[in-house]
Amino acid sequence: LTAARFRYVVTPNVDHMVRLHNNGDAPWHAAFAAAEREADLCVNDSRILAKLAGLSGLTLPVVPGSDLTRILIEGGMPPGTIVALIGGSIGDAAWLQAQLPGATVRHFEPPMGVRDSASAQQAIVDFVEAEQPNLTLFAIGAPQSEIVAHRIRQCGKVHGVALCIGASIEFLTGAKRSEE
Repeated sequence: LTAARFRYVVTPNVDHMVRLHNNGDAPWHAAFAAAEREADLCVNDSRILAKLAGLSGLTLPVVPGSDLTRILIEGGMPPGTIVALIGGSIGDAAWLQAQLPGATVRHFEPPMGVRDSASAQQAIVDFVEAEQPNLTLFAIGAPQSEIVAHRIRQCGKVHGVALCIGASIEFLTGAKRSEE
């Protein structure tokens, strides 16, 4: 899980596409579009997007972000792996630690307003730079997760891999159900 440079995965769904299409004048739009475009891996997290792609003759496989997260967690982590959970609850972090007994889970609850606050984004960047995790899980939703992951990569001080997982842990623990 340690990359030569910081790499991140995005799992766009219909909400991502609506935000990208409808919010062109929003101050955060350019950063979100760049983050989506420059992600190291982009995996479709929407049956609706797959059906729409099919209408155009395209095949767009669906890999729900919660499935990707589950597979990653079930695979375990090598002893000594540092996992940063950005967002989520203390209970989510405890659940994640129980699932990954050989790893060390570090949790950061970012300040409110990450999407529109450079200082809130910087607080996350500072935490990730200080912890130097092998794996970072962004559980703060779109577009915040993608914007901050992109910003961390641009800073160039962190290695490892990140996934923008949204509410995946809440789905895996049963605290939340998928709406799509």
